[in-house]
Amino acid sequence: MPPFYKRLHRKKDGRELFLYGLMPLEGPPLPEHAEPFRPL
Repeated sequence: MPPFYKRLHRKKDGRELFLYGLMPLEGPPLPEHAEPFRPL
């Protein structure tokens, strides 16, 4: 199962910051600059 991701915000340089985990979520493919999702 591919990881899900969620967008956090758009950075000043125009890129979007993403987190991803192990639950499915509809959306486009995971961006290369996505960061691991680590729940607190």
